[in-house]
Amino acid sequence: MSHNKLSIDNQEVSNVGNIPINLSSYISETTPSNNQVIKFDGVNWINSDSPAGTGFKAKASVFLNETAIFGGSGSYSIGNYLMIQKAGSRTNKIEDVDVTLNPATATNTIKSNSNWLESIDIPAGTFLCICTLAIENGDMKARWESDSGGFSHYVHVYANNNTLSSSLIVGVLNTTVANTVRIVVKDQSTASGLIDDGDHRALSVHILKLG
Repeated sequence: MSHNKLSIDNQEVSNVGNIPINLSSYISETTPSNNQVIKFDGVNWINSDSPAGTGFKAKASVFLNETAIFGGSGSYSIGNYLMIQKAGSRTNKIEDVDVTLNPATATNTIKSNSNWLESIDIPAGTFLCICTLAIENGDMKARWESDSGGFSHYVHVYANNNTLSSSLIVGVLNTTVANTVRIVVKDQSTASGLIDDGDHRALSVHILKLG
């Protein structure tokens, strides 16, 4: 005499009447670890790293505090990178483990000095780059650039137009490889001087990783 055999997804009843329901019976596991999730890869359900969040993370930030006192000299030329003071207790700074705040070099800036920032090395990813731009004397047209060229709008600031309150340069860079970003002087009518002392507090850069 035949009869129907009870099973759930090919899992048969044990000799004590139980049907074992274990994740390992349904997932192609490869040594799961803490904080992993289950996802479908198009063929199987597998364990995998938890996906990155959809928010953002501060990767680099440089700006001065209220006690900033220092001197700066020199005038920018077209093609120079913007310099920001990055050393000492007067500086507020974020530098994540996979970014590098590069010191100023005579090749790219007014000075060659490790106390100043000229560019930032970043890993692959999507980044929101923000600069509050202020100058002394003259005028400056500038934008964000990576190793591949510009990725932001241009900002044209004038020292006689109350720009110590800063103008904002914003760019979004999606890079599949490690890259270097900087603010580059693209044009000017009259050369602007290296901003110093308390006025430098109006100048800042911030790099946020998106997603």
